[in-house]
Amino acid sequence: ASSEIARNATGVAEASKVMSAYERYFRPADRAPLDRVLAWGWIRAGDITKARELLAHSDSGDADALGWLALYDGNLAVARRGQERQARTGD
Repeated sequence: ASSEIARNATGVAEASKVMSAYERYFRPADRAPLDRVLAWGWIRAGDITKARELLAHSDSGDADALGWLALYDGNLAVARRGQERQARTGD
């Protein structure tokens, strides 16, 4: 399991570098979905800090990812609201 996490982290780091190299070509509307994907990659790789930083500087508004981050922080009220919002919207 730890080797899989390491591979995930390496893949997300490489994707982040590519995205950074081309970010001047992205419109904000194009960047938000990419930020969401990278944030989920960091969450799955176990790097909550990088996921949080990415979402904090993004317009992605990913309530589901923010809910998971709240869960990792032990903030069950915010995590529950994120899950309820996801259930209502079907995201």
